[in-house]
Amino acid sequence: MMKKWTAYIILAVIITTLTGCGEEENVTSGPVTQEPVSMQETEDKSGDTSSGYEPGGSLQEESEYDNTDAMWEMIVEPEQGKEYYEERSPQENAVDFTGEWSRTKVIRPYEAYLTISNQDAEGFDVSGETYWYAHMGNLYEERAYFVSENGAVLEYYNESLETYSYLIFLLEDGNLRVWATGTGADFEAGANCFWHGEYVQGEPVYENVNVMQDIFTEEELETIGNLLGEEQFEEMFVFTTENGSVIEENCTLADGTTATFYNAFVPGVANYNYYNLLIDGNGAIYIEIGPDGMFYSTEDGLTEMPQYTTAG
Repeated sequence: MMKKWTAYIILAVIITTLTGCGEEENVTSGPVTQEPVSMQETEDKSGDTSSGYEPGGSLQEESEYDNTDAMWEMIVEPEQGKEYYEERSPQENAVDFTGEWSRTKVIRPYEAYLTISNQDAEGFDVSGETYWYAHMGNLYEERAYFVSENGAVLEYYNESLETYSYLIFLLEDGNLRVWATGTGADFEAGANCFWHGEYVQGEPVYENVNVMQDIFTEEELETIGNLLGEEQFEEMFVFTTENGSVIEENCTLADGTTATFYNAFVPGVANYNYYNLLIDGNGAIYIEIGPDGMFYSTEDGLTEMPQYTTAG
């Protein structure tokens, strides 16, 4: 049975570090929410469309990858998918594709799961879920057909667009690689969702598992936890940090004290899961968090975020 969410969304973090304070200054106070660059704007990373496999089952050397950016090489032209689909043929000795597969070597907002079942000499059925933050897409028992003993292709017809898209599967050494001829709307999925990538059976590897420790010190996390209380800390601060986007920027407070500003939010629900955080050079902490912008600070007498200056 396909893996299900344990929360209404399971998301992730993109950390962008902005440094320095330029000549032009911007005085800021109050909530800031900034959506990340759309994945659709990065699709030009797809590179050479020859990065598929030949229907004999051998993967070309340049298709090897071990990071999210290189994964965009796994988008191929629709003509290539159609070519493979036209070469489908029964395979009596095909390798076993069946089971539950999880996309690996990505950050958590790009989780995806495939369930492959009902394999015979012709091919197998594919169901799945793919996510981009709060957006998702599904496959429901779509049929993939063999083109080799360890390769298969799935043709997807989009009724609203009246177009055909393709997923190309290759199983080697226990790893399932999936190429695609498109993303998002091509497969009637949510914004920026995609299916291509490397999948494994068992636990996937995510590239941002230590995000809390990478951003904050243990002392800072303890202080923030004491300020917010256990429930607010876990449900708002930890959840947003681990499952959203965190933007970090050097800044200066009105009294000249240097500080670091953090704006964190979950794309798609940024008005609910967000916080603005200032930690100054003396260790003082100021944070506003959640849909009501509740304010907390280690400094007595303050009721709102202090003014600060950033490069703008």
